Amino acid sequence: MRLDHVSFAAGPDGLLNTAQRLGKLLGTEFKDGGIHPRFGTRNMILPLEDDTIDNTYLEIVEVLDHPASDKVPFGQAVRAASERGGGWMAWVVAVSDLAAVEERLRRSAVDGNRHRPDGFDLRWKQIGVSDTISDPQLPFFVHWL
Repeated sequence: MRLDHVSFAAGPDGLLNTAQRLGKLLGTEFKDGGIHPRFGTRNMILPLEDDTIDNTYLEIVEVLDHPASDKVPFGQAVRAASERGGGWMAWVVAVSDLAAVEERLRRSAVDGNRHRPDGFDLRWKQIGVSDTISDPQLPFFVHWL
């Protein structure tokens, strides 16, 4: 188990402006992370480590005008956070044993994917976003495929 990433919802000025504003404060630039087609969202990312296998990163995410964003918990969470003005939204923990988390939460993980601008399709399973919505102190969990 390890910290995978932290999510920051874009503010009313949108994803690009939020990323530029935060990047300027941090002295760096975010890069286009791509689109989450199953969630109706897209992101920009800032890797926090040079390790490309277990890379911890900061994500700025925005909801798209897409039907999925109203139907799935992650899209709902992003929309709600952005409508509140944006800001810190969630922290995400990567796990190697997803079955143990599913058993503890008594439900199954859902598929996630992100189409990166370079054409690569990242795939994972995630669980716990609904719990994060109810209590932002709780993380949600990913298992990279």
